Amino acid sequence: MMKVSKSIHVFAAAVALAAASAAHASVFITEYMYNGLGTSSAGEYVELLNTGPAPVDMTGWSFDDSSATAGSFSLSALGTLAVGQYAIITDVSAATFVSNWSLDASVKVIGGNNQNLGRSDAINIFDASNAVEDHLTYDDQTLGGPRANNVSANFLPADYGSHDPTRLVLSAVGDQFGSYESGLHEVGNPGVVPEPTSVLLLSGAAAMLVRRRRSL
Repeated sequence: MMKVSKSIHVFAAAVALAAASAAHASVFITEYMYNGLGTSSAGEYVELLNTGPAPVDMTGWSFDDSSATAGSFSLSALGTLAVGQYAIITDVSAATFVSNWSLDASVKVIGGNNQNLGRSDAINIFDASNAVEDHLTYDDQTLGGPRANNVSANFLPADYGSHDPTRLVLSAVGDQFGSYESGLHEVGNPGVVPEPTSVLLLSGAAAMLVRRRRSL
């Protein structure tokens, strides 16, 4: 199988906030995938994006699933997210995830997440004050939206912070999100910046173009 090497260039300027109701937030849930493949999985994950307008120190931040308890899984090891930078939370080790998805060192990954996701679950991101920065409750059987089992689900930039699972879009190889197969044939785009045509102008502010390099 061909290995994919990626180098992600962060935005040169802030991406405008996605929704007026979440105007205070800057770190959003942009993609997730759960899985039921056990040890054969490339790693379930949650992807976060700092939309600006400044770097965010993740010290004291945390993640939890449907129990929604601040401090359940620390995100402090992510350090500081630059404007436009992605971070990945995964259940496998960071090194395993990077290898399985052929990522380079420009993508921040924190492994060992013990708050695992299921088909019907929630994603809660808490800041250093234990306030909810962003959240998503999903269940394709009762709430609608795609089933992200071994194929990731994504928010378009216009829907960041919407908390609406019906706005999620399932990944497909070569789509607008830059999705591809992992080494274990799961499909997603962890740490990949969407092609410029899919980066929308939000709230009257322009997102800067982001370049993505791949070498096969």
